[in-house]
Amino acid sequence: MTLVLIMSLLMAFTVTGCKYDVPEGYADKHHTYEELVEFAKKIDPNATVEDDCKTETYQYREYKTWPAVINGVACHVASVQVNLYNTDFFPGEFAKRFYKMDTDYDYYVINECLKEHDMGQIEDNLFERYNKILYGALEAEPMTEEELQRLWDEHNKVISELEKHNLRKSYRMRIKIGSKNFWGYGDEESLDWIKNKMNEAGVLK
Repeated sequence: MTLVLIMSLLMAFTVTGCKYDVPEGYADKHHTYEELVEFAKKIDPNATVEDDCKTETYQYREYKTWPAVINGVACHVASVQVNLYNTDFFPGEFAKRFYKMDTDYDYYVINECLKEHDMGQIEDNLFERYNKILYGALEAEPMTEEELQRLWDEHNKVISELEKHNLRKSYRMRIKIGSKNFWGYGDEESLDWIKNKMNEAGVLK
């Protein structure tokens, strides 16, 4: 019993004494409506946010969202729960909850652009909406190198078009062929990487 108590106290001391590299703007509790309004107006001074909060849980993360209009796009701003891991004693062993401000404005802008270019869509769930990188999932069949090149050229047109918008996140193409996933990072080196991976998977004709 004494050993269990000592171990419990030691664990509590370790967790409470852990060091976390907390990014600017992160908080130890959910952000308020007023904070989210200020956040939206930093993106667009004319942004509006409705005082109508919705709380949801997805993959063990809690999201508080408010309907908003940013740069004329109907979207949401959110206070999102994230886990940060300690960086000192036993680094990466102890997680602590923090909350960041975010928006799915990028999700709507990118999805509209992908729709215009017939380049798939970002999956519609809370994690994908508020992820740092938004992956446009494109369902495809095994293809030739020429077909892949045409797809890549269209992908680059999407990249160029998105540069005209005030986005805070990155877009990446994810090609899905059967159970295999292939993705790019917007440069020729990645196209070569995709070709090699497709060849290895036997889906490049």
